[in-house]
Amino acid sequence: MQVSLNDGAHQLRIFHNSPLPDQPFSVSSLAASGRYVPCATLLVRLLKAPVNSSRQTLKRTAVPQTNWAKLGLFQAQPDYSDGVYYSDSAKPSAGESCFYEAMANRSVVSVREIVHQFAGNNSLSTDNEISNWIHQKLTRLPGNISQTFNLTYVSRYIPAYGVKFALDRAMNLPWVGLTMAHFCFNPPAAFYYGSQWMKYDYPIFVKALDINSFQQWPSWLDGFKSCPHRAYHEYATVIIHLFEKE
Repeated sequence: MQVSLNDGAHQLRIFHNSPLPDQPFSVSSLAASGRYVPCATLLVRLLKAPVNSSRQTLKRTAVPQTNWAKLGLFQAQPDYSDGVYYSDSAKPSAGESCFYEAMANRSVVSVREIVHQFAGNNSLSTDNEISNWIHQKLTRLPGNISQTFNLTYVSRYIPAYGVKFALDRAMNLPWVGLTMAHFCFNPPAAFYYGSQWMKYDYPIFVKALDINSFQQWPSWLDGFKSCPHRAYHEYATVIIHLFEKE
């Protein structure tokens, strides 16, 4: 079956349920499966793939990165304020506006505090048990219908809890020895300023090297590292320091 997609930038609603599998894929099949999630949308851009003189699709792997923008293999993400996203289907209703204000100003409740009410009779005494239970609830098994989106599970971001960061893989490293890695946030990046490290700004080392990965394409199995006291900010950066161990 053919699917028509319009070029350009779109702001799309998110729906509670997956589309009905016995109907052709369309906005109608999404809307028919349930209500949309209030105050939540996706920004999507659809662009025609650039081709070469032989009308063959260009691939980034075959073109130097310095030429990506010139050949149309990279286009910077526009700001939402630029007004380029087609958003007529996602205009908030009067009820959504009220609901958004109420959600933004509601009291802070941590997952650790509220998860026992969701779990019912399950005994969750440690953070690992809580994490595993949440992972189980959010995992969609093959052949099963995805769970409906429940606004009860939405929690406000709490700056005091910090952020999590994961370093998964490096590619095309210029050395043949084992790769060691650590990262820190900037600001303050105290490690690189020569001053005494701040209590919360020690470099965090990534240690679980996948011994089955190639030395020039190493992978790490550490997963997410918790970085307490690091508040999210749009201009914050992460400095990743890689070095070769001979």
